Amino acid sequence: MRYISTFFVLLLAITMVSCDKNTTNGDLTPFQDLIISDSFDFANTQDVSIELKVQNIDSAPLKGIFFEVYNSDPRSGGDLLTKGVTGNDGIFRTVKALPKHLQSVFVVGFFETLELPVVGGRIQYTYGRTGAKATGPFSKAQAKDFQYLAWLNYNASGTPSPMTYDPLSAAFVTRINQLLPEYQALPSRHPQFFTPGTKTLLKVDQEADISITFVNEGAGWKNTVGFYVYPQGTVINTVADLGPLFIVYPNASKTGAGGELNAGDQVYIGRIPGGMMVGWFLIANGWVNGSTVNSTRRTVYSNSNLNTEVNPVLRQHVVQAYDWETHNIVLAFEDQDREGSTDNDFNDVIFSVKANPYTAIDIADLPPIDPQNDRDGDGVPDDYDDYPDDPELAFDNFTPSENTWGTLGYEDLWPNAGDYDFNDIVMDYNINQITNAQNEVVIIKNKFKLVASGARNQNGFAIQFPVSPANIRTYAGNHPEWLSYEADEAKAIFRLFDDAFDLIPAQPGSGFINTTPGNAYLTPVTMTLDIRLNTPIDPSTFAHQAPFNPFIFSTTERGKEVHLPGFAPTGKVNTAYFGTMHDGSNPITGHYYYTKTNLPYAVHVPSTWNYPIERTQISRGYLMFKAWAQSSGNSYPNWYLSLPGYTDSQYIYIRP
Repeated sequence: MRYISTFFVLLLAITMVSCDKNTTNGDLTPFQDLIISDSFDFANTQDVSIELKVQNIDSAPLKGIFFEVYNSDPRSGGDLLTKGVTGNDGIFRTVKALPKHLQSVFVVGFFETLELPVVGGRIQYTYGRTGAKATGPFSKAQAKDFQYLAWLNYNASGTPSPMTYDPLSAAFVTRINQLLPEYQALPSRHPQFFTPGTKTLLKVDQEADISITFVNEGAGWKNTVGFYVYPQGTVINTVADLGPLFIVYPNASKTGAGGELNAGDQVYIGRIPGGMMVGWFLIANGWVNGSTVNSTRRTVYSNSNLNTEVNPVLRQHVVQAYDWETHNIVLAFEDQDREGSTDNDFNDVIFSVKANPYTAIDIADLPPIDPQNDRDGDGVPDDYDDYPDDPELAFDNFTPSENTWGTLGYEDLWPNAGDYDFNDIVMDYNINQITNAQNEVVIIKNKFKLVASGARNQNGFAIQFPVSPANIRTYAGNHPEWLSYEADEAKAIFRLFDDAFDLIPAQPGSGFINTTPGNAYLTPVTMTLDIRLNTPIDPSTFAHQAPFNPFIFSTTERGKEVHLPGFAPTGKVNTAYFGTMHDGSNPITGHYYYTKTNLPYAVHVPSTWNYPIERTQISRGYLMFKAWAQSSGNSYPNWYLSLPGYTDSQYIYIRP
């Protein structure tokens, strides 16, 4: 631990050699009482390992399950962070730089949306059978206007007994998942399930034993599911025409989601004579804890004309699909009012219906589960593939997210200290790592934007990528006149420009770019850099996730590099500067780019950041910065956000 007050004694020594902008230092006073830990890295992001495992009821891995990860609930506008599919081992693995203040993420996939915590730099979850067993005592659940099968009883969680075990294969469950993904509207993806004449009932032509197996559910409600039987040819105009309504699953909720069901839990519903129709019903949120089904809640039926939507096109709440591999029938429900707010994904409750013999069911009008379209043959269905015609590419993965930018701010006087407005060079970034079907990085598409320069020094900007030059197949940028490639290092280095003033001439009078309120705003310049690799790379092997290792350097001296705190320099740095003036770097311990009082020379914010105005220390504009730094990041990890009480706008450059 060192006291920051030492910084001010050292600062006096540099006033004769620093650039003009740093001769005003009265606003350094707020730092004099700070105590900064030697181990604090000033990082606002952490590299988070994401591991989502999917298995079937026999713990067999499920390959090709698609996942999306959001920073908040996507139903409320959450930003997509990353996406991909499970591999042969049934695991989707990746690493993503996430804001340290982000305590949880929303994961969409395998029939549901889950909010998962970020714990110790990891996000982990296993989908599949929990092994939990339903416990008694078992009895009939109370439900007015409904009946129960004589051989079934239920416990206090609404779980049927007896149940048998139906070994749903991994391939079958994967096909169902690809048919009914979370948040993807089935009517638009597969309109064949909604054409006139499509069966939402089972037509039983020969006597058959019928069983119904729980597969999964993605509902927020505790739904009740049952069936009814009536002779073929019966005209159904009212619910009374259906005959008795038999409850099978009073609480069709899985273990961990308000119920006790596991995939593969099968209930025998009886021997159905030939010449009958079997229909299905769902009571939306029908289960009431305490062994009761609330029969007054909205009920939807296979016979769509009985459902309550005004628009007849929207009355269908049941779909059935025939699986040619197993000869089972997939039964799925949409439990929301389809004229209200609903996702129409029809995966709120999913079952597999089995008939013995299977030939007893007339499947003529049942849409089959067709193989998913995969034009490029990479194993990723076109519905999920961002590049359906390129077998080498599959998914876009943006940092910070597709529609947001991060910000990098630098001090340029290293090894001297600066004025800590972090606006000598300000760069915004948005980076897309395009991955293949194995979730490996194939292309890195970079967008960097020069936003501001509050320095009279001439500075360049570069990025060191975690890629060997030998592994770069091609590269291209939108400003080749400024772009330079350094291929003589162990890791590839691209200089986007050597002098910021080549991109944006300085403002007359001040000599700066977009750091002084009242001066004309100069339009930022965006540079692109697309890098395609020879051999795809697992992103977990990267020393730093995007934006990787960005740094500035002196136009007149390439070896004067300024990196983010704790980031190693390139091999081109002039090592003679380490440990001189105010620099506290120690190459032996890997302690780089801190002052002797543990202050940084650069800051990285994972969002568009309004940086301090000229000659204004960061803590004057961002009032929680000091508490954050002194607590080693434990307090106010979101210090850079524009929240009430967090900022003093008079000291912040507000972008137009």
